[in-house]
Amino acid sequence: SELVKKVKELQREDPSRYDACSARLAELSARFASAFCSGNAPGVVAEAAEYCAAMKALGDAAGAPILEARLERAGELAARFSGSAKPCGAGGGDVAVAFFVEPSAAKGFELACSDEGLHPIDVSWGASGVQAY
Repeated sequence: SELVKKVKELQREDPSRYDACSARLAELSARFASAFCSGNAPGVVAEAAEYCAAMKALGDAAGAPILEARLERAGELAARFSGSAKPCGAGGGDVAVAFFVEPSAAKGFELACSDEGLHPIDVSWGASGVQAY
């Protein structure tokens, strides 16, 4: 994709900047995983917000829209409800994941997204994924 191409160009043309962005993302990923595994819900929310900011910084450095307008708006709405949101998946601006401590905050976020033409998908942890036997 064009987005991946621009990030690879950054890696080639400004390796120190690319390495700094990548190291920051790796650090935040580890902190997010630690918060998640320890059941630290406020930490999960905070680390996801930091990770989103680091993704935006990588996109800005590469001239690639990693955090495009709809995803940025989802993050603003999540913050309004004491949560955070970040892009997830392979990129392209089609999916974000949001994190909240309180279910009522998540519901408020969902309604606010609907009011703005964003389409929340209801998911929950613990479902069995694809399995091969």
